[in-house]
Amino acid sequence: GDKLAYMIGLDIARNDEDKNSKYRVDYIDRRDNEFKIGDVNSDTSFTEDISAIYGEFKYQINDKLITTFNARYDHMEYDYSNNMTTDKWNKDFNEQSYRVGATYKLEENSIFFASISTGFRVPTIDQLYAGDILSGRYAYENNPDIDTEKTYNYELGYRGQEGLFTYDV
Repeated sequence: GDKLAYMIGLDIARNDEDKNSKYRVDYIDRRDNEFKIGDVNSDTSFTEDISAIYGEFKYQINDKLITTFNARYDHMEYDYSNNMTTDKWNKDFNEQSYRVGATYKLEENSIFFASISTGFRVPTIDQLYAGDILSGRYAYENNPDIDTEKTYNYELGYRGQEGLFTYDV
C-alpha cells in the first residue's frame, strides 16, 4: 500500500554431513597406542534441520518518518552420531530475534536513523561434540550444554549524499 508494507517468509534447510578420516602415516600416541596407515581415526554423521518463520512490517507515518519492525523465530534440531561407537545425540534450539527501527528524512538527501536489534548464534556441532569428533594426541570432552550466544545492537546515525559523495555517521 501507500503507507504500509509487509513481508512474511519461511526459511527451511536440511543439511547433513558425513565425516570419515584415516591415518595417513603410522603413528604411536602418548599412551603407546599404535595406529597404522589407513586405520580409521574418526567416523561421524550429523544432520541439521532448520525451520524458521519471519516477518517485517514498515509503516510510513508521514512523508518524513518511516518505522520498521521485524521478527524471526528459528527452530533447529541437531542429530549427531559417532559411527565408531553406538553413541547418538540430539540437541534442539528455539531462538527468536527482532529489530525495531525508524528513519527520519531531514532533507532530500539526508536521513537520521535509529534501531534496536537482537541476534544469536547457536553452538556448532564441533563445539558441542568435540570429544567424539577429535581424537589422536589429546583428550577432548563433549560439551553439549553450551548456551546460544546472544547479541544486542543499538544504532543511531545520520547518512546522506552530497554530489558524488555518500556518508554514514
